[in-house]
Amino acid sequence: DYSQVENNHYLILFDNTNKTQVKSIKVTNVARPDVAKAYPTVVTAGQSGFNANFGTVNLTPGHSYSLVSRYSTLNNGNGDNGHSKFTDYWFKLPINVESAHYLDGWTIDNDKLNIHGWMATSYTTQKPYAYAIILNNGREISRQQLKLSARPDVAKVYPHIYGSKNSGFNAMFNLPSNLVNNTLELVLRFTNDSAGNGNSIDFWETLKLPNNKPTHPNDNPGTIPENPTTPVEQKYDWIINFQNEQGNAIKNTIVKSNYKSGDTFNATSLDNNIPQELKLNGKIYLLDITKSTNIVGTFNNSNEVTTLVYTVSGELPDDNQKDHSGGYNPPVVSNKKFTLSPTWINAIKEFMRDEIPGQKIDRLDDDREEYNLAQTLSSEGFLDPANSLLWKNQYKSEPSLMNKKVRFTEDGILDKETQIEVTKYAAKLLNEVREALGTTPFEITQRSLNDSSIVARLATKYWGQENEYENKYIHAIAYGEFLGHNCENISPDVSFGLERGQQVDISKVVTVDDLHRVIYNTLAWSLFHDEDGGWHELVDLSGLDKTNAPTYLGVQVTKRGRVHIDINDDKFWEQGKIHSAQDMDGNPQWYKSTVDNSPRIPIN
Repeated sequence: DYSQVENNHYLILFDNTNKTQVKSIKVTNVARPDVAKAYPTVVTAGQSGFNANFGTVNLTPGHSYSLVSRYSTLNNGNGDNGHSKFTDYWFKLPINVESAHYLDGWTIDNDKLNIHGWMATSYTTQKPYAYAIILNNGREISRQQLKLSARPDVAKVYPHIYGSKNSGFNAMFNLPSNLVNNTLELVLRFTNDSAGNGNSIDFWETLKLPNNKPTHPNDNPGTIPENPTTPVEQKYDWIINFQNEQGNAIKNTIVKSNYKSGDTFNATSLDNNIPQELKLNGKIYLLDITKSTNIVGTFNNSNEVTTLVYTVSGELPDDNQKDHSGGYNPPVVSNKKFTLSPTWINAIKEFMRDEIPGQKIDRLDDDREEYNLAQTLSSEGFLDPANSLLWKNQYKSEPSLMNKKVRFTEDGILDKETQIEVTKYAAKLLNEVREALGTTPFEITQRSLNDSSIVARLATKYWGQENEYENKYIHAIAYGEFLGHNCENISPDVSFGLERGQQVDISKVVTVDDLHRVIYNTLAWSLFHDEDGGWHELVDLSGLDKTNAPTYLGVQVTKRGRVHIDINDDKFWEQGKIHSAQDMDGNPQWYKSTVDNSPRIPIN
């Protein structure tokens, strides 16, 4: 209704990250009879539509943007001269960080490998060089810079990815005949380096070649002696390479000799040889392993090569913006508590004084306090890579836990002692946060431990079924078992580097340090990066909604690598009432909600 007097309509593109206006345009509204029908009490609803083009604008990848619809009394500029009256509506736009690719197909003809497909990223302006790289057994055998071609079909499906219109590729590679095995790895890369190294975004594909390896016209297969002698037992080497994502060595290669055919090798025993930090120009960088090849296997009449690929946590400074003394000096990491900023703490505490959040914290036009909090959580949490809370809270392995193997029960979940240990670890991390915010600390109860174990068993039992089916029945059965408890499964697919959905028994290779790392990183992501989820995990984990804050915590892990961090609350259901949930056959199961009076487990 204000548009009757504020009759100048502006659309403003706003960079939330830099807190600057990108562009403003004045628009003429178009008829929307459907809106008038839905909002008959708003006088101007029938003439409320807009359809406008901002033309060419410079968008920074990784930045958050909003579209502001403004009705103003001012007829020039962006409708605000400090004295005009105006009414704004803020639309949240997708964060410009999308990347996607697809390998349409590949063929091999003797020693010729052809690949074709498409690849696109919003970071094309910063990483303009496209490459395809072929590896065999972790070693690069060929690379080729790609000239991307028009793919209007991709642009139609991914209109928000800059450069999707020209994203096609078609490349031919010559393969050597002495491949170590019949598996190739294809890396599709966008990078800021014309040679194909540098700071990159990579997509990985695995190519299984036919059993007959490539041959070449000049290959000489040799002759077989008529009277072969008894073969001498051949010894082989196991070579372990430590590389960064650009293929550069970050630690001296380790060679272990005197293996024979049939011997086994297992890189998971290399805990003490895996570097945890890298020193460059006097600065220290924490390292995280992102990919590995040929970790476990058997010698088969050849040397074996294991490659461990790491990414540096933090980027080297941009030559045009930073000095040349090295990269960011990483923070002192404590695995016992999270580093929090005063701005982050004060923003949440200020919000809690006057507001009661819903399940999410969104940028809503009718709740300026909630909008401001969401902005602060994003800017403090992850938008500035060098100074963000996500960067400042990085896990560093604890040597005393790196050789401590994890024990699992026969039904595929952590044994009681290990479950209590990791639940206490998570509780201590979260209670430090709750103490800083002045909210109720978590407790560990026997029932909360049982709850997380029930969900873990159900997730294991129905693994591999359709997600919709799995979630529906796991939670239906879980509610019945929990007698009305709420189960919040924060991280259903944290999987120790395994592919999503891959069914692998991790019980023989995972250490307590691995569990701590996954729990630490999962909680850090939930607290400092859950913008797309509306910060609902932050609301629950921090106890921000004091009237409905979960207070019971349980952690459980399955042999297949799924980590369940379950938070429960007596207040979720109306106490004493009867409720029902369907079982697998659709029949109602009745239960009564009760208070958790089970024994408490001391956290300290």
